[in-house]
Amino acid sequence: MKDLHGCLTNETESISRQSFETSLKQLGTDYVDSLIMHAPMRTREETRSVWTEFESLVKSGKVREIGISNIYDVDLFDWCFETFEIKPSSIQNRFVEEHLNFCAPILERLAQRVKKGHPMVRLQTFWTLTGNPQILRQLSPPQVLTFPESRARLKTSAQVLYYLLMTARRWPKGMITPLTGTTSKQHMQDDIEVIRAVAESSVGDGWKGEEKEMEDARKLVEKYIWSD
Repeated sequence: MKDLHGCLTNETESISRQSFETSLKQLGTDYVDSLIMHAPMRTREETRSVWTEFESLVKSGKVREIGISNIYDVDLFDWCFETFEIKPSSIQNRFVEEHLNFCAPILERLAQRVKKGHPMVRLQTFWTLTGNPQILRQLSPPQVLTFPESRARLKTSAQVLYYLLMTARRWPKGMITPLTGTTSKQHMQDDIEVIRAVAESSVGDGWKGEEKEMEDARKLVEKYIWSD
C-alpha cells in the first residue's frame, strides 16, 4: 500500500521550496531577511515538515530568520517552541478586538521565555489600526508627546497607539512591534517618528519624558487591551 501521507508531506515540502525559489527570482535577490509561515498547517506533523524546510533555508544562508503567523492556540505555541530546532524569531498575529483575548496568553508565553534567558521573540501585530477604530476614537483628539532635547513628536492617534504598544510596561521592552503596510509617505514619516520617540524615551529601566496626558492615554489603552 502506498504511503499517501508521506507523499503529501513530501509534496508540501516541495511546494514550500518551489514557492520560496520563485519569490527569490521575483525579488531579484539571493536571500531574504525574514520568512514567515502564513499559518500552522492542518496537522502538527505537516507543520513540522514545512518548518523543517524553513530551517534548511536558514542553514543554507538564504533566509536570515523565520517566523510564524496566525498562531493563537497556546498549546500549539508551546509545542512549536519545544519541537522546532530553530525557534521562531517573530510571531505575526491579528491585533483586533475579537482576538485580543488570544494575544495576552501568547505574550505571557513570550515574556516567560525572556525571563528564562531565551532570546526575545517579537510579537508583530497587524490590523493594529484598522481593527481598533474604537480605541483610536478614544485617543482623539490626539495626545501630543514631546521629549526634551529631541525632535521626536507624536501628533496623531495612530502614532500614540503604536507608541503605547511598543512601550507597554507589562511586557519586555521591544517585544511588541506593530506592522504597517501603508503606501503613504506621510504615514511612513509618522511611523519613523514613533520609532524615534521609543528610542529616545527609553532610559535605563524606565520610560522618560511622558506627560500626564500620555500617562492617561496609556491607562486607557491598557484597560481596553488587557482589561485592567
